[in-house]
Amino acid sequence: MLFSNRVLSYLQLMRFPAVFTAISNVVSAYLIAYQDASVEWLSLANIVFISSALYFSGMVLNDCFDLKEDRLERPQRPLPSAKIQIATAWKMGWGLMAMGVLWAYFVGQPTLTCALLLALFIIIYDGAAKQSIMAPLVMGGCRYINWLLGFSFISLQTEHFLIPAPVFFYICSLTFLSTEETSAEKRQSTFLLYLGAMSISLLSLFFLLINASISLYLSLLIFSVFAIALGKISWKTYTHYSPVNIQKAVKSLLLGVIPLDAILVFSQTGDWRFVWVILLLIPGRYFSRYLRVT
Repeated sequence: MLFSNRVLSYLQLMRFPAVFTAISNVVSAYLIAYQDASVEWLSLANIVFISSALYFSGMVLNDCFDLKEDRLERPQRPLPSAKIQIATAWKMGWGLMAMGVLWAYFVGQPTLTCALLLALFIIIYDGAAKQSIMAPLVMGGCRYINWLLGFSFISLQTEHFLIPAPVFFYICSLTFLSTEETSAEKRQSTFLLYLGAMSISLLSLFFLLINASISLYLSLLIFSVFAIALGKISWKTYTHYSPVNIQKAVKSLLLGVIPLDAILVFSQTGDWRFVWVILLLIPGRYFSRYLRVT
């Protein structure tokens, strides 16, 4: 990569590769909302900027709150290794959050409401809920609200609240598994929670697909391919349960948000625009070769 070590440290602090999964959420919602109209590029750019700023703020603040723990378990990260000063990181985290919310203020009231709610969930997760049983629900809520941010330019109907459900439960499942990234001590209980949430995610996805405008056979094919891919990752992780393999699984599953979003776009629009979402895998996978995503 053509970046200095200092720039790489900041990109790592912000979990840069993973931001493409947040962008995937809002782009997917936007494409579904405007499936019968041409894309308004300025509006799309606004929500991408807001979502990215809030996502980066959440990642930076996460490491600020976790500094004491990271000094013991993840000393190579930018803050415990002193590559970035903690005071700088605090200013950066809160500044990014303020930037995202302020930008939403100028976009409009519905967008501002979503941005404020997302910022609140980020603060709750990073500052209080992360070590509690509520952590997966709060993290899933962050992604769910991020999807609603993409819908914030239209009048919301009931179906708009149902479409992101698979993503909500998918992120809940991923969050359960991520709690074992450094210890890998509770395989049975962790996997029970992980598989439970993932099963609900797949069931809600199946419901959306069979009620979509695309053919039933195509829906079943898409669902089967996605479910098999998740099954392979899950089985490999369970049978070779270690921090290294859990980290690899979390990385794959997090980037898996992008194809999941693309499936949701295709199920609701039935046209080629889902390709726009899939293309986000390219930068996500490229940067994940050099930077951690969790």
